[in-house]
Amino acid sequence: MKKVALYFVLATLSLIIALVSSGLILNAIYTYQAQNPAVPKVELKESDEQAGAGDTKLPSEYKTGVSYEKAMKENKLVVIDFYADWCPHCQRLAPIYDEVSKEFKGKVNFVTINSEDAKNQKLMEEYQIQYFPTVYVVNPKTNKKEQIDSSLIFDKSTFEDKVQEYVDNEF
Repeated sequence: MKKVALYFVLATLSLIIALVSSGLILNAIYTYQAQNPAVPKVELKESDEQAGAGDTKLPSEYKTGVSYEKAMKENKLVVIDFYADWCPHCQRLAPIYDEVSKEFKGKVNFVTINSEDAKNQKLMEEYQIQYFPTVYVVNPKTNKKEQIDSSLIFDKSTFEDKVQEYVDNEF
C-alpha cells in the first residue's frame, strides 16, 4: 500500500511539474483573471514571458487582417485568432499569425479578436473561448467552424500547411 501511495505522489508531482513548465497553469490563471475582473491581476515577470521572448509588440499592436464583420460577409475562408495581450503564448503567436496572414492575402481572411474588449464578449461566448490563444477556421457560406489544434499554430510552416489544407479541401 505504501508503494502505491508513493507512486501516486510521484506521478502527481510529475504532472504538476510538467504543467508548470509548459505554461498551462499560468495560462489558466491569466484566463481566469481575464474572465473575472474582480480578481487582482498577476503581473508577468520576465521569466513568464519566455514564450514571447524577443517580441516587444503586443498582439493588439499588430494590424493583422480585416474586421470580423467584413470577413464574414465575403465568400472566403476566415481564420480567427482570439487573444489577450497579457498572454505570453498570444505574444508568441502574433508575429507568426501576421506573417501567415500575408502569405494567404486575397485567398483567406484573417481576423484578430481581443478577448479583453467588452464588445467582443458575444463572440467569445459563441465560440466558447476558454483559453488563449484560440484559433478557429470558419466558412462563412456554411457557417462551419473548426478549432485549429494549438500544437499547429506556433510554427509558421506548420500553420501555413494547416491553412492550406483547409483551402484545398474547400472547408
